[in-house]
Amino acid sequence: MLDTSKKSVWLRAQEAEKGHWAYLWQDSSSQERIALINNEVIKGEFIFQEMADYFHINPKKDWANLKILDVGCGPLSLVARNSLGKTRVGVDPLKYPHWVYEDYEAKKFNVQLEPFEELSVLTKFDILIFYNALQHFADLDLVIAKCKSALAKGGVIFLSEYLKVPTNDAHIQYLEADKLDKLFRDSGFRVNSTTLPVRLPGFVERPDGTSIDLYVAKIDGSD
Repeated sequence: MLDTSKKSVWLRAQEAEKGHWAYLWQDSSSQERIALINNEVIKGEFIFQEMADYFHINPKKDWANLKILDVGCGPLSLVARNSLGKTRVGVDPLKYPHWVYEDYEAKKFNVQLEPFEELSVLTKFDILIFYNALQHFADLDLVIAKCKSALAKGGVIFLSEYLKVPTNDAHIQYLEADKLDKLFRDSGFRVNSTTLPVRLPGFVERPDGTSIDLYVAKIDGSD
């Protein structure tokens, strides 16, 4: 569980995230929402594909019979959208309008509305996926501890995260590759990671139009 000070920071960040993001999903047919979906799908698919290409995996094929957990899935889980895995679950504490979950239900994607760190692990997962999620957590040590309890023997964690992005009121973790590597290694995981300079003009880039560093990692070794 988060200590009192970190819990306070996290709660403020969640409120900020609602203001920046969640409210846009209230009207399922608005032009603003449709544009947001298109943009977020393009960005999410791009950075996930960068990770998949680097590790030479075909998630649709390679994970077809596996149990997958999408951590911080939000309303646009690529696990749900692409029907990855035989069992697919998401976890995200932010609640979205009912139509989001109706769409997920049609994809056989079950969402747990709670913080990942507090997730009750009734079944272990073969694959844990994080993409653009770690910046939202107040305590990465708790995240890694939950990964250990949620991951099945022989399971793998895949991460695709932007590095060295300034924090703000909604995004409270400043991510660096060496620190992420160390956190997982210190917990007994085997880490295969790299930093890729990536750019998708108009979608994935820094404010000045230059490439952004993307951390991609394949992490395993949980008992």
